[in-house]
Amino acid sequence: MTYQNNSKINISKNYTIIQGWMISDLGLKGNSLLIYALIYGFSQAENCKFTGSLNYLATWTNSTKQGVIKSLKILQERGLINKEESFSNGVKNVKYYTTKFNGGIKQSLMGGIKQSLPNNIEYNNIDNNIVINKQFEQFYNLYGKKKSRSDVEKKLKAALKKDSFDNIMSGLNNYIKNRSSDSQYWKYPSTWLTQECWKDEYNQSESNLTEDSFDRVLKEIQSDQLKLK
Repeated sequence: MTYQNNSKINISKNYTIIQGWMISDLGLKGNSLLIYALIYGFSQAENCKFTGSLNYLATWTNSTKQGVIKSLKILQERGLINKEESFSNGVKNVKYYTTKFNGGIKQSLMGGIKQSLPNNIEYNNIDNNIVINKQFEQFYNLYGKKKSRSDVEKKLKAALKKDSFDNIMSGLNNYIKNRSSDSQYWKYPSTWLTQECWKDEYNQSESNLTEDSFDRVLKEIQSDQLKLK
């Protein structure tokens, strides 16, 4: 997922994922739902935070900066996102990220009470398991080649320690678009995850072959053809 910090923002190739629990468990809707989903997508990898501009969020929500600020404030007040501010050469930098409960399923039900409970770690683990289970269902149902659920779930958990769920799903979507129509040639999902295939060249939205490299390959082919004559 990429973003630009300028007044002319093009999001035609960008995407975000709105998961069901964001609506059913958090009760989010409208701009708040979309903004939360965007920030959540950037908060999955360790130490990663959303650093996009208000213009970027306003473009995504098709609203104004004032509307974005209002939604961000609501999300902060509910404890669903945190805000970091820093200054560099007199310029203020702002970062947002979802709370450590990643969706705040228990957070939204119990509010700040949970923070003082002695078994806070236990609740946190429950939250994480709920999120991972929902991510697994989304991945498994989309893949289209069914295999041992437990093995695929184990491999997905291992993959999530290496990369974000958004990146994995982006790779899967591109893999589905480019794979053979004959399912017998499809990799099993556990193999696909183990081999980190979401990073493979067929997962790229655009070819990495530059004009220079294309010319070089063409010359090599021509050279080989001359040797055969």
